[in-house]
Amino acid sequence: MFSSRVRAALLVGAFAFALVALPLSQAGAAVTASQITSPTDQTFLLARDDGGKITIAGTTTGEGAVDINCYYGSTGYPVKEDVTVEHEAFSVEVPSEELYKSPCVLRAVPHEDKSNHAPGEPADPFKGPRIAASEFEGPLEYGEYFAVSDTFAGAFYFETVGSCGLEGSEVFNAIYEGDALFGCDAAIYGNYPEVSRSALQIDGVNAYSPASANRVEKEIGKSITGAPHAVASVERFEPGTGLMTIHEVDPIVKCSPETISPPTSTSCKGFVSAGVELERTWQTSENDHVAKVTDTWRSTDGSAHALNALYAQEFSDDKAGGGGTFDFPGSTAFVGTAKGQAVALPAGAGAILYKSDAAEPEGGDGTHPQGAVVYDSVPSGPISVFTGSDETSGNGFDMPYARTIPAGGTYTLRMAFVQAYGLPEANKLAQETLASYYPSVSITSPANGSTTTSSSITVTGTVDDEVGVSSLTVNGKAVSVGAGGAWSTTVALNSGANTITATATNQAGNAKSSSVAVTYTPPKPAPATASQVGNVSGSKGQATLSLACHGTAGTSCQIHVTLTTVEKLRHGHLVGVAAKTHSKTVTVATLTITIPAGQTVKVALKLNATGRKLLKRFGKLPSHITAILEGEAGHHTVVAQNLTIKPVPKKHKH
Repeated sequence: MFSSRVRAALLVGAFAFALVALPLSQAGAAVTASQITSPTDQTFLLARDDGGKITIAGTTTGEGAVDINCYYGSTGYPVKEDVTVEHEAFSVEVPSEELYKSPCVLRAVPHEDKSNHAPGEPADPFKGPRIAASEFEGPLEYGEYFAVSDTFAGAFYFETVGSCGLEGSEVFNAIYEGDALFGCDAAIYGNYPEVSRSALQIDGVNAYSPASANRVEKEIGKSITGAPHAVASVERFEPGTGLMTIHEVDPIVKCSPETISPPTSTSCKGFVSAGVELERTWQTSENDHVAKVTDTWRSTDGSAHALNALYAQEFSDDKAGGGGTFDFPGSTAFVGTAKGQAVALPAGAGAILYKSDAAEPEGGDGTHPQGAVVYDSVPSGPISVFTGSDETSGNGFDMPYARTIPAGGTYTLRMAFVQAYGLPEANKLAQETLASYYPSVSITSPANGSTTTSSSITVTGTVDDEVGVSSLTVNGKAVSVGAGGAWSTTVALNSGANTITATATNQAGNAKSSSVAVTYTPPKPAPATASQVGNVSGSKGQATLSLACHGTAGTSCQIHVTLTTVEKLRHGHLVGVAAKTHSKTVTVATLTITIPAGQTVKVALKLNATGRKLLKRFGKLPSHITAILEGEAGHHTVVAQNLTIKPVPKKHKH
């Protein structure tokens, strides 16, 4: 069934058809079939009370008058009666506000045909388009409004924040019958006598939106000066989908000279600004299975303000099936609630799942909706149940939010209301909505898995959030965000694998990170070089020289030093030695030494046994010394020269 409270308001001035099929002759109509050609099938309309009109036209089989009606479920409503048919065709203009209730199938039936021509009847001779008419009515008293977002899958009904907020909702089945799920949600009412406060307090005193200020006037019984007015409008309507965005601005006031609760004629002689206004935006999506609300609380006087608001959430339920039940974040099952119960929620964004019938299977039964309340930040305290599952009708609780509105700035709170027949769909939509409450952050450079030979790297990326990013860090370092969400910073790298992580946090405290891996491979230093320092000495029975290594820190020179001589042979017998001849070359000393870059080392090349024997025999040893630098770049000669090795001088006895 349709929500009685919602549909009753829409049925004012209309009548529902009785399910009685009268004989055609009794109805007096000669038309036996019809086809409405305009508007076309699956038309979405925005009905207003501003004089807008729509043309309904079509053709018939037969002559006579027709009534244009719109049918849904087991009933329907009249749009235009007694329309003349000429030459088996008709055309008539009707105010768009006449198509205020839908979705339905528009048909032209014989005049006074009271039988039902329900949707989903392909054999019905009176054919027409499916239409869904959304509605906006306003401004009403104190800037109030009433709006409907209608598609073929669901509907949401809206009023200002102090009236009812999300006034109601329905999920439709194949013939456009529906059952209600939400009923007055994201509402911030006036005075709560049981707690001696208003649902809204600014800086610790009771405050009121235009609708709740109007209620104060009615409670006191007189008009009060300075009463605020809301400003509301349809910001977006999509003719192709029927989805809409509603924008409202509510100036927030407080009583003067006193702010007691409840107000009296002496304590509330006038309303004065509380220094705050609320800018609220409703957006429908997913064929009216999701309604998102964004509340931006703005300081209007340049000062910071303490916000304390009780967001009322109310739900329809089926008491015959055991009443509605909730699956709160942190719990493991659906449970009923009791008046006065307090439920603490875990930190962070979350979703409260709801079943309007406790006995309903998760997959749904096509009658009782299931859904979720999604919020971008946890309430400041436990939610407080004011209508329990065991009471006569509905369920309801308050979600308290105590926040700070910065001086001259804003604080934004986001919620969403999800509805569907099956819990899997509702939960999927809730999780998608939750994901939208987190910022998006990406690293565009460097690429993941890249390699660099630089010890630091420039990291760039983008960040975005529906409300705004409050902070961005890259590897824990704060980074400023430029126009369009672009950012850039420099990150120092360690040798080997590095992880670079960018983390964005929004005003609700929800954070999202993105990471890339970068490998830093330090470049290989240029090969070290070596040089001879000073002269080579051949005294004291050894070769002595100094070698220097030149290069970057960490490099070194590996030098192989060799001392050779040449044995002069005659008829195979050794007769002498020389530095160079074409006779037999003999190595008389060798040494390999590693010198760190930046150091100079004195090298003493001592003769081996062969060298010592030759030196002793001939008294001196003509030699050739070479020092070769060995490395990846090849072999390079550092020293190549002749010298004579002289023996250690003998000590003379006195």
